Amino acid sequence: MQLERLAKMIEGDRSLADSVLTGRTPIHKAIMINLSERGYYEGEFGALRYQGDVWVQQRIDAVEDVRR
Repeated sequence: MQLERLAKMIEGDRSLADSVLTGRTPIHKAIMINLSERGYYEGEFGALRYQGDVWVQQRIDAVEDVRR
C-alpha cells in the first residue's frame, strides 16, 4: 500500500518523492505531508484518518528508535 502511495506522490510532488528516495524523509512522514497538502485530512473523516496515520507513525518511529 505504501508503494502505491509513493507512486502517486511521485506523480504529484517530485521533490518530496526524491527526498524519500534519497533517505532524507521517511516514507510514512512524506505520505502524511502529501495527504495533508491534497486535503485528505480535512473534515470529520479527514480528522479520523489523520489520527490513524499519527498512531501508525508513532509505532513506526518507536521501532526505528530501537534499531538505532
